[in-house]
Amino acid sequence: MLKHLYLILNEPKFDIILFGTGENLKTMPEFLKKYLIEKRCNFEIMSTNSAFNTHNILLSEGRKLVSILKLI
Repeated sequence: MLKHLYLILNEPKFDIILFGTGENLKTMPEFLKKYLIEKRCNFEIMSTNSAFNTHNILLSEGRKLVSILKLI
């Protein structure tokens, strides 16, 4: 999964990345947070249900986004 994320980040054409971590909020590995901050990528970490709802709201506003969701 990380290989695919790095490919997406090399051509950032999005406003934000949403990470849905399943039923409960989980932390992201520090190396990934650091990488995203260094790349100046906006990101949010939340439960999958919250990420799904946020995804739909941002899409309805015409925002460009990437969502990475853990299915529950």
